[in-house]
Amino acid sequence: MNNNEACAEYFRGNSAYRRCFSEFEKKWKTYGKVTGIITLKNTSEEERRAIGGILGKTFYENTIRFPFAEFEKGLQYTKFAPVDFEQVLEAYFGRKMLTTQERQKEAERGKADFFETVESYLTECTGPDSIAVSWLQDMFSQKKYGYQTVIREYGRDREKTEKLLKTVGKAILLLEDIRETEEEYPLAVFSAEVSGNPHYFDQGTTGGQLLVHGMCYATEEDYPANAHQWRELLLSNGIVPDNISSIVHIYGLRLQVDGDWHPAYDTFCRRQEEAVYYMDKKNRTISLENCVQKVFTNEKAPLRKNLEKVIELRNTSTHFITEEYEALYVPLLQACVFNFVDKMKEFHNIDMTEVIPENFITLSVRLRSLDETEIRGKYTEQVAEKLIMAQKQLDPMIDENNSSFAIRIEHLHYNTKKREEATELYYIDKEAEEGVRIIHDVKNPNDTHKYNAKFCIKEINKRIEKAGIELRYNNAVVKFNQYHFQLFTNYFGIKENDRFCFVYEVSTQPQYSYSQQAIDFIFNEIKKAPDTIIGDLKDKIKKSTPGAKDSK
Repeated sequence: MNNNEACAEYFRGNSAYRRCFSEFEKKWKTYGKVTGIITLKNTSEEERRAIGGILGKTFYENTIRFPFAEFEKGLQYTKFAPVDFEQVLEAYFGRKMLTTQERQKEAERGKADFFETVESYLTECTGPDSIAVSWLQDMFSQKKYGYQTVIREYGRDREKTEKLLKTVGKAILLLEDIRETEEEYPLAVFSAEVSGNPHYFDQGTTGGQLLVHGMCYATEEDYPANAHQWRELLLSNGIVPDNISSIVHIYGLRLQVDGDWHPAYDTFCRRQEEAVYYMDKKNRTISLENCVQKVFTNEKAPLRKNLEKVIELRNTSTHFITEEYEALYVPLLQACVFNFVDKMKEFHNIDMTEVIPENFITLSVRLRSLDETEIRGKYTEQVAEKLIMAQKQLDPMIDENNSSFAIRIEHLHYNTKKREEATELYYIDKEAEEGVRIIHDVKNPNDTHKYNAKFCIKEINKRIEKAGIELRYNNAVVKFNQYHFQLFTNYFGIKENDRFCFVYEVSTQPQYSYSQQAIDFIFNEIKKAPDTIIGDLKDKIKKSTPGAKDSK
């Protein structure tokens, strides 16, 4: 065992590093390497002690932040040194480290290879012009005709799915002969002849679903919407469904007789079979909460937590109806919608995007941040406390769970002169009696504009270094400093733009604090022309009025 493998084995055996390595993996998927700042929230004492031991420092706060470069440097002072961290990661996870883009490309290559393998088999058996080969080719190229079903099964077991497609391909070829001879085959006989299993193509089986897709492709018919259409499709292709699969109408079915449970149903319940009715409350079904617990048995799963919170909202919404609830719960509701789409596909093989337009699956909402002071002033004490407690409860849960629990949504609005990109249009009436006045939402500047000039300068330098940019002035590489910051604020009118700057006028000497947007704006301007931006701003300020350029 080499140093890298030994190092990986050590980390694998210590659970205190598990979340840390999970963050390393996320960085690699995004950037193709581990870089930047690693942030871990709600850490345990064990995690802080373990990571601090590598870094040579002590952490006291629950949220810890550290540059990866320091972690990697710390490893070189351990008994495992020298180590190649990429090889450590590969040994830790037991696979080659790939970016998300590389992984997607590899997955697509795998799918293409899979379809080519099946296509070669069918071509060898039947020739390149057969209906089975055409079906397979169009399935892959158009992502239709059973493609989603195949990909779902492919993700579970490639070898079994390959055998499945080959079997269905043979069935489609045999159907061609059956249609030409106008013979009729019982479904069970047909299934047994093709696959050796008389139930292989039964309704509801994966083989049966793909066979129907192949039938529809060959006859240019729509996929059947119900059992009646399914039977008609099979009959038109010379396949006779089992009589037991016939359409049956049942009338007058009752679970109670003269106020008592039917003996059969009584036995069903006494044997403690799963039931939707309570024996002691004959007209009441089990609750939605119980259904969730029975179907999703893992109480720690984000999807189950999401459903429980949505149910909780349903149970209390009639008593606490406020517009602020939308801002609190819409991340959970959006996740719930996506979970519904996923489970419909998993449980029933129904793609909801083919039933409901995709724009209806994404929620359209009006969001605004919750301000505790504003809420207490707007609502009664009981309602305000309910809202504030809900926010305090949900925020850490959103941070701790994945997108199955909540999906954060941000709506950002900006002005554009490109009419084709605009979602709303407005114009200024020159003849209006009143001037233009913009009314902003009430916001706490301590939340939105919380950085002083020193912090902004430090953050901009970090970004310049991380991006590998060389900021130049007078043909020399320089660090971004207070003078450069003033050039930007003066030329672009940053102090006069409330999006970028807040002015505290509590004394004769005003104090300025800046937003994250101000940092972003200055850095983006530097990126455009790092070699000349400082000199250009200096020259332009000499020739023009400060703040003349619009920064919007």
